[in-house]
Amino acid sequence: MTNFQPAIDYDWLRSQSADDYVASLIHRGKRKLFGLLEHPSLPPNKSVDTVRYKIFVCGKANVGKSSTVAKLAGGKVRKSVSETPGIETTVVHWPVRLIATGQVVFFCLHFWDVGDNAVKKFDHILPACKEEADCILFMFSFTDRTSFSEVHHYMNRMIDGIERQPAQVIVGTKADQYIHSDISDAEIQDLSESRNAAVLRIKNFPFISGEGYESIKDVAPFLNKLCDILWTRDQRMSNMQTASQLPKQSDVLV
Repeated sequence: MTNFQPAIDYDWLRSQSADDYVASLIHRGKRKLFGLLEHPSLPPNKSVDTVRYKIFVCGKANVGKSSTVAKLAGGKVRKSVSETPGIETTVVHWPVRLIATGQVVFFCLHFWDVGDNAVKKFDHILPACKEEADCILFMFSFTDRTSFSEVHHYMNRMIDGIERQPAQVIVGTKADQYIHSDISDAEIQDLSESRNAAVLRIKNFPFISGEGYESIKDVAPFLNKLCDILWTRDQRMSNMQTASQLPKQSDVLV
């Protein structure tokens, strides 16, 4: 994506003003795992708006979809690889500060992770995942060239039939093994430009220390950029809707 102007402050989480918000994501020194109906607890003097997004995670089997979601949520990253048998949902809460207003907003990211084989086997799974999705993450692994080659196919298939087009983000997993990959930066750039989609990268190995604050620092670049993409998309769609409701010049009586 070209000429992307950030809408959120990427450095804010490291400031003292973010301490209470970051602390609300920590429990006994580790990342707190939130249920579907749970939310971060803040001091009474801190009021914050929450925006919610449904994010569909798709891609070839064994590219690291589940381990990516687990890492973003602060959960355990499984070392052994196994196909997700159906749909797994995970909630990630993430605070950001908007550049335009200085307002702090909590993003509630509801990830829908589904096994590729389950999509092929059960007809109802794909429509359920696509329904009212705000964003689709198209995953490939830097260690699996086939998964990269199939991204175009997944993008065509998954957005077909969706009336309200979701944000489309390409995610390269196992970025820590990029040195062993034969997928070039030029190819990734071409894919990004041809599909007008941002490309994010993530390292999928478990965070060894297990400390919550370090875990947050580790995933901050990824989640900040994802939230930025979602917020910018919403603002653009809102502006387009407003513009479409304005009277045309020929409709104005003089």
